[in-house]
Amino acid sequence: MPSKIEKTWAKLHQESAVGADVFSLFGGGEADYSYAPTKSKTAQQNQRVNVQRKKEEPTKRIERQQVKNEQMKQQEPIARPQPVMVHHDINVKGTNYSVDIPEVVNDIIMKESELPEEVLWTKIEDVQHTAMLLFLNYIDAATTLADDCGGGSNTPDSGWGRKDDEDDREWARRCAHQAGIMHVYQRRRGIGR
Repeated sequence: MPSKIEKTWAKLHQESAVGADVFSLFGGGEADYSYAPTKSKTAQQNQRVNVQRKKEEPTKRIERQQVKNEQMKQQEPIARPQPVMVHHDINVKGTNYSVDIPEVVNDIIMKESELPEEVLWTKIEDVQHTAMLLFLNYIDAATTLADDCGGGSNTPDSGWGRKDDEDDREWARRCAHQAGIMHVYQRRRGIGR
């Protein structure tokens, strides 16, 4: 660094001046001058090593920082954008179900829920509410709602549910389809023989 150049220069020249003083104490010309060049070679080698270390230090520091950044990335949870939620209050036999579903799922259920024209005993809103309850795995509430609306003969099987590899969209489509089936088929009411 430029601020350290002067100190380095003074340090190097001080060592060579000390070597000259030592030789002058021994009578000048008859002294063994082989010591002075060895001293300066050692100083030069030390200086080269120090310069090399200083050159390597920033790259090592950068590498250490990169490793530290990678470790921090692995530790920090990835901030994923939260889906926009849609809220519904669904009343089933006096019990209020507060339902919050992603907007994408809500759109699919609203579009995919179907009811044939000849079905007069239920409304499309009831089918959609049943699909939402199925989506959130409120199977008993969905069955009760379908039954109250006149359907309910085709309730979901005990093994019916979300598959491990099924995403929200596909699951919402299956729930809308199942809710339609639950509302379309009327349960036979009457006296059994």
